[in-house]
Amino acid sequence: MATTATRVEARTESGVVAGLERAGIAVFPSVPFAAAPYGERRFELAQPVEPWDGTRDVTATGVGYLQPWRRDDPWDGYVNPGRQGEDLLSLQITTPDLGAAGLPVMVWIHGGAFVSGVGSAPASRGDSFARDGVVHVSVNYRMSLDGYTLLEDSIETGTENLGLRDQLAALRWVQRNIAAFGGDPARVTVAGQSAGAVSVGYLLSSPLARGLFQRAIIQSGFPSLIRTVSEAEARFAAVAEAAGRPATRAALRDLTIDQSRDVVARLHDDFERDLYSGRAALSDSVFSGVSGTESLPVGIAEGLVEGAGSHIPILIGNTRDEASGIVERMGLIEASRSPIARAIATDLGAPADAAERYRAASRAGAGDGVILNAVFTDVTARMPAIDILSRRSGLGYLYEFAWQSPGRPAGLGADHVVDVPFMQHDFESFRDAAPIGNTILGDHPPVALAEAMHGAFVDFVRTGEPGWAPYTNVDRMTMRFDTDSAVLSDPAQAEREIWEGQ
Repeated sequence: MATTATRVEARTESGVVAGLERAGIAVFPSVPFAAAPYGERRFELAQPVEPWDGTRDVTATGVGYLQPWRRDDPWDGYVNPGRQGEDLLSLQITTPDLGAAGLPVMVWIHGGAFVSGVGSAPASRGDSFARDGVVHVSVNYRMSLDGYTLLEDSIETGTENLGLRDQLAALRWVQRNIAAFGGDPARVTVAGQSAGAVSVGYLLSSPLARGLFQRAIIQSGFPSLIRTVSEAEARFAAVAEAAGRPATRAALRDLTIDQSRDVVARLHDDFERDLYSGRAALSDSVFSGVSGTESLPVGIAEGLVEGAGSHIPILIGNTRDEASGIVERMGLIEASRSPIARAIATDLGAPADAAERYRAASRAGAGDGVILNAVFTDVTARMPAIDILSRRSGLGYLYEFAWQSPGRPAGLGADHVVDVPFMQHDFESFRDAAPIGNTILGDHPPVALAEAMHGAFVDFVRTGEPGWAPYTNVDRMTMRFDTDSAVLSDPAQAEREIWEGQ
């Protein structure tokens, strides 16, 4: 029998909001933190919400930013929006106790390559964290066209990186309002996966984020995903060309939602076609943040090592096979050695003998597709994370998710996003929301793995320590999450030495 939901209320700076409480957890699915960023407000900084009288019902699922519909994607229902619209700057807040004071807060930023995804999808649900005493806040923000297009006057007007600036506005709202939901504004951890993890890197690198959070989690992020001003200016020209409009703020502001979605879809399709044919860099993206700007003066690595975020404790890691889905879509799983070797040499900059050394180090008997996945994963995610931890002064903790999904090819099982239901300790939402859920998890997914990974994230949010020693250049302690999870000393040594040229 379904648990009865009870209406509950909380008072924010703009007015009272009504959510639902079920089984001791209160959820407010679409609390506005800023006004709808369209009309005259399009391509402008997020503006305050107009205060309201009475009680505002926020029990409807938050709408997502405009994006190509992906109904044929087997992951769609788990990560993407059911609704899209203009009034998208909202938070999904989940709390274990509205009457509490001083609970730790986790602000979650969803992924999707800055093109897709939504903070109100099942993959961003906060129920399991609330059950463990954490106030969970998931952010919806502008992406792609509206969030990361550098317009002709963006730098002069301070409107560059609007997606990042939306996240900053959300974090400021949390500082002013989260106590009404039981949270402590002095105990905030910002966390994200994929593009959300990249966003956390941007926040750590941004001087505008100082004082807005105390800890950070970077789950499957790609530190090189950032553009220079000149690169962003070229992207702006491509956006205008795809829209059939002059390259001006005014011309793009008049695009309808449907027209904007078509522009994003066209650019994304062109990029994927170039990527899978080898004409685009494997570490690139259609949209990304722009460095050399007020909100993002330096890149992620610089920001974490010596910039604004160098003192903040971080938990960082990736899946063992982040790139396996891309390798599959490129048609390279069963490829011959020559195209694999060419891809490794030209696109990733690996040594000529990388494939043989990887097989000797950790991928014995692996085919070329598995090797390419390992190299791509290491060059874009794993090695940059290790390099950052090796050079920064602040505390850092490293992990790797290595579980072989029974629904994935051998040696390619720990794909990008496969770890999310384990981090959430919520298999049911994954199975219910996406056709691929049962395939990925299989009949008997390891509950102990979910307990270990989710527990580490909760502990880090609560205390700043995930349960193992910080990473240092002496012992390089790394948590490997697997069926039998364990803390290991320098498990990446052989691969690390390949990239270090030893």
